[in-house]
Amino acid sequence: LYQSLLYCQGCTSIKIREKLEWNHADFPIWFSNEAVLQRVLSALNAENIFPRRYFYPSLNTLPYVTHTSCPEAEKVSSCVICLPLYVGLTQEEIEKIVHIIHQNT
Repeated sequence: LYQSLLYCQGCTSIKIREKLEWNHADFPIWFSNEAVLQRVLSALNAENIFPRRYFYPSLNTLPYVTHTSCPEAEKVSSCVICLPLYVGLTQEEIEKIVHIIHQNT
C-alpha cells in the first residue's frame, strides 16, 4: 500500500532489484535532503507517529571510530527514514502517514 500511495516529488521509496525478495522488515524512503526529512519527521511526530532514522548517523562519524570520509554514506544517512511497518498496521494508518508525507514534501 505504501508503494502504491507514495508519489511525492520530495521522496523516493524502495526499489527491489530483479531476482531479489524483499523481507518486509523495513520500509525505507529517501528524501531529497535533510531539511525535507526533518519537516516530515516533525509532522509525523506531532501525530504520534515515530518513524526511525535508518543507518543514522553514518557509522564513519561515530565518536569511537577513526573518522574516514564517506560522503555518500553521510548523504544517504541524513535523508532516509523507515516508515512504520508491522502486523496490524491498518490501511487507514498507512493512508494517514502517506497524507502527512505528501503535505510536507
